[in-house]
Parts: sequence; C-alpha cells; structure tokens
Amino acid sequence: MDLLIQTLIFGVLLGCVYALSSSGLALTYGVLRIVNLVHGSLLIAGGYVTYTLWATFGFDPIASIPLTAAVMGGVGAALYVAFVRPADGGGEGGTMMATFALMIAGEGVFALIWGNTPLTVAVPYARASLRIGELTIPIGQLYAAIAACVVLALVLALLRLTRFGRALRASASNPAGARFVGIDVRRISVLTYALGAAMAGAGGALISVIYPLTPDSWGAWLGRCLAIVVLGGLGSLAGSFLAALLLGLGETLVTAYVGLTWAVIVPYLVILLVMIARPQGILGRRGRTDVAAA
Repeated sequence: MDLLIQTLIFGVLLGCVYALSSSGLALTYGVLRIVNLVHGSLLIAGGYVTYTLWATFGFDPIASIPLTAAVMGGVGAALYVAFVRPADGGGEGGTMMATFALMIAGEGVFALIWGNTPLTVAVPYARASLRIGELTIPIGQLYAAIAACVVLALVLALLRLTRFGRALRASASNPAGARFVGIDVRRISVLTYALGAAMAGAGGALISVIYPLTPDSWGAWLGRCLAIVVLGGLGSLAGSFLAALLLGLGETLVTAYVGLTWAVIVPYLVILLVMIARPQGILGRRGRTDVAAA
C-alpha cells in the first residue's frame, strides 16, 4: 500500500509539471489552430535559458521563471512573425511544416550553444526530500508542482479577467466578428503564440530542475505534450490539465509495477488508444471553446 501511495504522489507532482509544459501547445492550437511541433524545442530552450541564468548569475530556477518566460515569449513572437505566420497561407499543413523545420533546427542550435553533455540545474533542494512516515516527497518535484499550479492559475486569470483575455477569446471564437468590433486579430495572434512560448519557457524552467537537458530531449517532451493535448481534447486547457495528471500517474505506475523501459512508450500508446477509442479526447466536445472561454 505504501508503494502505491508513494507512486500516486510522484504521479500527481509530475502531472502538474506536465500540465504546465503542455498548456502552451493546447493554447496555440485552441486559438490559432496551429499544431506547434516546435513546442518541445521551446520547452528545452526554456530549460537551457534557466540553466544559463543559474550557472552564470546564480539565479534560482523557480524564482527566475518570470525572466525565462519573458525571454521565451520574445523568442516565440519572433519565430511566429518570421516563420510561422508567413507559412499560414498553406493552411495547417503549411504551419505544421514550418514548425517542424524549426524543431529540427532547434536541436542544432542547442548543440552549438550548450554542447551535447547533459546539463541539470543542481540547486540543493532538487535532490532533497521530505519524509512523512514511510512516504518520501521529493522537494524539487514538490516545488516544481506548486510553481506549475501558480503559473497556470495566473494564465487562467489573464485569460478570464483582462482585456487581452477577452480579445483572445473573441479572436478564437469568431475572428471576423473580432475584426468587426476593432480587435487587431493579427496582433492578438502574435501575442497568443508568444504567450504559448512563454508558458513553454516556464515549463522548461521546471524541467531543468527535475530532468537533465540534452539537445535531443525535445522529442520525448513533444511526445508527452502531444499525448496530453490529444487525450484532453485539442485546444482544451482544462482537458489538458486533467490529461496531464492521468499521464503522470500512468507513467509512474508503469515505472513502479512494470518497468522504466515500458514507461517511455506510455505517451505514444495514449495517443494511439485515444485516436482509436475517443478521437475528440476527454473534453473534446468543448475542445474548440475551452480556451476561448477560459
């Protein structure tokens, strides 16, 4: 029983980090209808930025989330204006190919700047743990989960309570109507993509505390994020949060009771099973409106 409870704790903590890491991908699809294949690279880029801030200036990785998110938001805006929006004329296929090309290029950029050696932000609490009876709670994962929930709550408040959020929801649900009432849809599109990249940067900051960073690690994270977005329902932030918890629990249960090797295939198995059994995902019926209504 202790093993099961311990595994469930690990799964929930991991699921919270997964939720933040995948939320930017859900946002960009829900508003812009872009399958943003470079999202995994943006996550790893956020991790590398966090590592650089820690190694060079001694910044705590969690405290530096606002700075990392701002940097990655700027990178996202530049990528969207320079590459993604020009490819929009080709429809979803055009933007998918553009983000695919950026994804491949990102690995080369990471290797050129940071090398191929695995890097980790080795703050003291990353390897510390809290003992409660027979249970062990890793402090690094606990802090990361709390930070992920705080960031997600702030994003939700931004989408629900601000003028930008109202403009974003209007642009997502009815672009023509939004233009009619004076909303600059093109500007909102840039800001939405930048927000998705900023959320990826925040997720990458947390990843850097828990996992080593390598130039090719974007692939595993892209697979996880796609599995979460597909399982939750394309474009649904609420569905993505629930799916992230389920995937985190699934991975930790498989690791504990089957083996680490099998845990690696869990995200891809999720994608396959969901596409067969329930293509619309958990909250698929609301998938087109959840982001706009958030």
